[in-house]
Amino acid sequence: MGNVYLAEDLQLPRQVAIKTIRPELIENEEVRKRIERECRMHARIGVHPHIIALYDQLVDGKNLSLIMEYFEGVTLADRLASLRKAGRHLSVQQAVNILLQLLDALSCIHREGIIHRDIKPSNLLVRTQEDGSYLAKLMDFGIARSESEDSDLTRLTVLDAGGPGTPAYMAPERIDCKTFGDICPATDVYAAGVILYEMLAHEPPFLGTITEIFSGHLTQPPDLDKLRGVPERIVQILDTALQKHPEKRFGEAKLFAEALEK
Repeated sequence: MGNVYLAEDLQLPRQVAIKTIRPELIENEEVRKRIERECRMHARIGVHPHIIALYDQLVDGKNLSLIMEYFEGVTLADRLASLRKAGRHLSVQQAVNILLQLLDALSCIHREGIIHRDIKPSNLLVRTQEDGSYLAKLMDFGIARSESEDSDLTRLTVLDAGGPGTPAYMAPERIDCKTFGDICPATDVYAAGVILYEMLAHEPPFLGTITEIFSGHLTQPPDLDKLRGVPERIVQILDTALQKHPEKRFGEAKLFAEALEK
């Protein structure tokens, strides 16, 4: 949608990230609504240790910029790719620790009635700490929506309309709402489960063409045999998180986190 720049705040002693929006996109009504919705959601959420903060919105004529917290890290997607390239992987403890931080962020936004709808490794920034663990922060609320919003105005995920989203991490209800029901907090739980599976199995549960991936989400159980060396209790928890029907999953991110913490 634009560029991201590292900048120095001249009034406060801190670095910030400036996210610019291309002028031609600002003229698009749907894009403007998404940006306005993202800003309102950040305002409702406030400061959270595992969510990238939005500090301000600047409008200068046809130019729009979002002033955001600068977090020195890489996306989880890039981190996993670099580890695979080096023939290495996250430990079970590292993977669970990252997932717990993501679930903490999701618990926060779910309490505010917000569903992210695009949970994926490229929307999670991570930074290695001195003890070898990772600090993680969730970002990008561009297609998030409030449960109270008019679904006719905000449901952007209808596949026939080419709505946004990332197939590998889509819950079944995002693909076929007639069969699996409406989008709900368990939709984000499913995507978080896919991320945990990927960190532990070194690949997402369903691969191939978009059609093959969608078919996997809708009709095929994930291959839990790929989780070699993972404690059985974690495998059972992951199996619950990846259930096809939302009512069979953890209904809230908090419940998923509590199960892992035990």
